[in-house]
Amino acid sequence: MNFNSLEVYYNKVKPTLTGRKLEVLEAIKSLGGSATLFEIGLFLNKPLNHISGRPGELVKMGLIIDSGLKKEHNGNKFTIWKAI
Repeated sequence: MNFNSLEVYYNKVKPTLTGRKLEVLEAIKSLGGSATLFEIGLFLNKPLNHISGRPGELVKMGLIIDSGLKKEHNGNKFTIWKAI
């Protein structure tokens, strides 16, 4: 049986994601496929300390990557995370 990437995501990956991991991944996708933690926090209306650990978990799961770029918000530089 062949699955395309959307079928794999919805049938295999998404059911294993819960809570904030799913929220963060969906926020990145809703924000155009890439976003900083600052932008994700604004989008979700959550403080950074509530979501700051999720990108690392999503990277380990192979769902997002560090784009290698940074973006400045309020004088602080944030990594731009990209959904894959």
